[in-house]
Parts: sequence; C-alpha cells; structure tokens
Amino acid sequence: VDGARGVADALVEGRISMFGHGEVTLPPDPDWSLDLTSGHRFAEAHWSTVEYRRSDGDPKWLWELGRHLHLVHLARAWRLTGDDRYAALAA
Repeated sequence: VDGARGVADALVEGRISMFGHGEVTLPPDPDWSLDLTSGHRFAEAHWSTVEYRRSDGDPKWLWELGRHLHLVHLARAWRLTGDDRYAALAA
C-alpha cells in the first residue's frame, strides 16, 4: 500500500519519474509537446513525422507520458486506499 500511495502522492503533487531518472514537475495542464527535461517543444504532429533526430529534446519522454501509465498507479492507489484524490486526478 505504501509504495502505491507514494507514487500516487507524487502524481497528485505534479511530480513524475520515468526511465529511472529524477522527478520532473508536471504543470496542471500539461503541454503534450514539451520535453520537460530539456525544455524543447516538438511540433504537434503525428509521431512518425516528428524530426526528433534533429532536435535538442528527446521525444521518448513525451511518448511515455502519453501512454498514460501513470493512470494505473492512480487507480491502484485509489483501490487500495479509497482516497478520492487519486480517482479525481485520473479522471
């Protein structure tokens, strides 16, 4: 329970960690084109047309965030604790 709550609490506070790197802060309304680790903003286009090899950013951060795996952590924490903050953020 504590592990699930720890990840979900970080998400509620706007923090997320991916790929074993340190946490980054997510704004309340994320810019799905902004690489939060480098500050590079990618064009809003289909992933197959993004020129990621010619940029200062790394789109894998955006693509991973866009997979919404953080929703699993929120749902798990809600199911284990009943804390509606997790359900509200997931919704």
